[in-house]
Amino acid sequence: MKNVVITILVILVLGLGGYLVYDKVIDKGDTNINDDTSQSINKDYVGVAFSDSLTIDWPTDELGKETGDPDKVTKKVEIPKILIETDSTKIINDKIYNDYIYYIKMFEDNYKFETFEKAQIINITYDYKVKEDIIYIIIKTSLSNSRADSDVNHMVYYYDIENDKVLTVDEICSKYNIDIKQSFDESADKIYAVMPTNLDDFDVYYTQKDICLSFHCKDKYTHINKNN
Repeated sequence: MKNVVITILVILVLGLGGYLVYDKVIDKGDTNINDDTSQSINKDYVGVAFSDSLTIDWPTDELGKETGDPDKVTKKVEIPKILIETDSTKIINDKIYNDYIYYIKMFEDNYKFETFEKAQIINITYDYKVKEDIIYIIIKTSLSNSRADSDVNHMVYYYDIENDKVLTVDEICSKYNIDIKQSFDESADKIYAVMPTNLDDFDVYYTQKDICLSFHCKDKYTHINKNN
């Protein structure tokens, strides 16, 4: 009988202890989540302004058909916009849209493709990150043709959420002490875009001087953020 009583007491103590742990740590802990972190995770800062794709026949009548030429050519374009509505974000959104209006017009019903456009594979995608209340939007444009070199370009747009301000690449570089002289490439000439990485560093996109090996004299290196 004594053993039974002891067993019951142990069960009650364990059950009460479990409840207290849940009440003090788990349940109460939910109310202490950092508001900024929660908003950053759950809030969508950037959405789609335009998205479409189409597939057309290779222009055999104009160019003939050679080995390596595809039967079909696909064009896919996705353009972003900042979902926060202010005068500053309107400036950025309008600039993004106008920067890519050439590709957007290709999806109009009455658009007439030039021969080189018919042969060109187009893929435009975007990504974004939020770092210290700054939105970074990167748009990647990939152009390729079975008879020509491929071309990849990047554009980055910056918006300061806290101060409702459009930022320039020079302001971002100044904030994080990013300098073209940090590149290991002696041909590096001018930084035209920077983008945070998942490791809290920055991918730095730069143009090169007249003598260079990269296509269109552009390249990229990763800057180690020494501020952290």
